[in-house]
Amino acid sequence: MSKPNKAKLLRKYKNLSRVLTTNNNMKIVFSGKQAFHIPGLINLPIGDFSDDDFITMSMGFCDHELGHENYTNSDWYHVAGKKSSYLKGLLNALDDFHQERRLIADFRGTRLTLRKLVELCKVKGIFTVLSNEAPIPMFIQAWVLYKARSYLGQPVSDFFNETDKQVLNTFGQQFYTDIHALLSSEVLEGLVSTEHCFNAAESIFQLLIDWIEDNQAEQEDSEGQGDSSNSDAMDDKKFTNEEVEEIIQSLEEYDDDFYDSLISTIEKMAEQHPNGQFIGLPVSKIEISSPISCKRLVDENLRGIISRIKSPLKRVFHDQNYVSNSLHNRGKSISSSRLASVAIGNIKVFDSQSIHRSPNAAIALLIDKS
Repeated sequence: MSKPNKAKLLRKYKNLSRVLTTNNNMKIVFSGKQAFHIPGLINLPIGDFSDDDFITMSMGFCDHELGHENYTNSDWYHVAGKKSSYLKGLLNALDDFHQERRLIADFRGTRLTLRKLVELCKVKGIFTVLSNEAPIPMFIQAWVLYKARSYLGQPVSDFFNETDKQVLNTFGQQFYTDIHALLSSEVLEGLVSTEHCFNAAESIFQLLIDWIEDNQAEQEDSEGQGDSSNSDAMDDKKFTNEEVEEIIQSLEEYDDDFYDSLISTIEKMAEQHPNGQFIGLPVSKIEISSPISCKRLVDENLRGIISRIKSPLKRVFHDQNYVSNSLHNRGKSISSSRLASVAIGNIKVFDSQSIHRSPNAAIALLIDKS
């Protein structure tokens, strides 16, 4: 992609950040191979911007990361990570749902970019139904991911239905009933913060741990009493000691396969990049340890005061110095870039200008709440 086009896309993302977040100084840069977010900064990778799929992913992830900037409290990722990387993965799936849902509610236009990202993930095989040979804990991870995104209205309900059957067949009727209760529609409606997402993820994680421990206890009992299985226990699948140990090991060695797949897929898309640079778009959350109370520099109670002061001051510092181009069916000059569309009946080809008020000065407000 040429430098002017790259700069134009970057300006678009920065303008979006001013609309979609409360941070008017959000920094967005293209560099390296990774995409990540820390408060106040989004990094997007350099790649082949002539690839439409890459542009779609880039735009979708920009909106996604801006959602994290607005609604995610990363301290709960630290809490989850200290307990288990698998728990942190469950939290990530639910927090993605939580922040995207709030983002779409506040800014309806983001629904389309996020949906296109999910559709492309399906086409590229990043979102898919797991094979029956996949590590057993991954069925729960996929189930949570697809159920939450299906509830959000994204096109993965077919994958959820298949994964739902896998969970029933693998874990048995009681587990299946319990996990549906732990992530019911009412629970999903209540995921209004990262803390709520952590609590839901922890409950599901504990359900899995209890299921593993129950299987271990049943194996020990059966070894002590001999094979006394009966046909009345058809609903619960039994695992050998070796299989239970494999489940425990897969939990301990858990890594986020979704983002690994995403890295691999987008790097393949960029192999023909003229500079030979590879790209990747995982959400590599670079977390900063800080007290929860310090997440926002401005107290929420002061935002109303600031907004009432800001609008009158902005009107003082406007001037008629902004030129806006528009297209009509009559005027003094023809917009050559629109001529190709005249054949299909587009009569708005005359380029005209109008003068609007625009801010040409900056104001900083400092409120001492002490």
